[in-house]
Amino acid sequence: MRLAWLTDIHLDQVTDLEVRWLAARARAVSDACVITGDISNAAKLSDDLLMFARHYEGTVHFVLGNHDYYGSTFLTVNERMVELDRRTRMTWLERSSPVVLTEETELCGIGGWYDAEYGHGMQSQVQLNDFAAIYDLKMACLARRLYSKLRALAKAAADDAEAQLRRTRAREVIFATHVPPFPENSVYAGKQSDDHFLPYFTSKAMGDMLLRVAASLPHQRFTVLCGHSHGRATHQPLPNLVCHTGAAEYGSPEVERVFEV
Repeated sequence: MRLAWLTDIHLDQVTDLEVRWLAARARAVSDACVITGDISNAAKLSDDLLMFARHYEGTVHFVLGNHDYYGSTFLTVNERMVELDRRTRMTWLERSSPVVLTEETELCGIGGWYDAEYGHGMQSQVQLNDFAAIYDLKMACLARRLYSKLRALAKAAADDAEAQLRRTRAREVIFATHVPPFPENSVYAGKQSDDHFLPYFTSKAMGDMLLRVAASLPHQRFTVLCGHSHGRATHQPLPNLVCHTGAAEYGSPEVERVFEV
């Protein structure tokens, strides 16, 4: 089967007609698709996913990114995704993994979170819109507990991802996440993120977990798909572990790649 990969499509920044065109392009080249986060914003997320899925027609698998929580809380958005997963053919991978694609390939996914463990950490001069646009992070900032909140989010995501991956039995495992798990995958405009951006564009917790799991399961091969930094990159830290970052441009969503599985 053919699996299309899309990432950081930001459907809230394009017209409904452009959403339909994107779905049609994906449908023309694939049987199922996986979206690695930053699909829309909280207010439009469900409607945008439903529109895309209606015109795509195949199975849509997805994880969420930071932008998908803009204007809301983690709990509210996650509850909506549970309901969407329950009543449609779409698959929110955080709830439904692993998914059997073929006899030899399974799909897992957790959106993940950056943990400020690389680069300058919390001494970074970068201030993300996330810290004001996502209610939970805004409250953490006001309480001066942002660092501990980010670390907790990243660790919980890595723990959930490890539980998923250790349930897989297929020789080939595709793992969808949003935040790059390795500094080498955090790329923008052809360059690796510097020490100010790395804290918020990598998840060391997720990367450490992936290295640990892949090393312990040498007979399985893991392909990681991520986004967030909007730059295309490939990094292979182990013989059976490769991580791809997809490129993206606001207002111009595209199919990043099609995998034959």
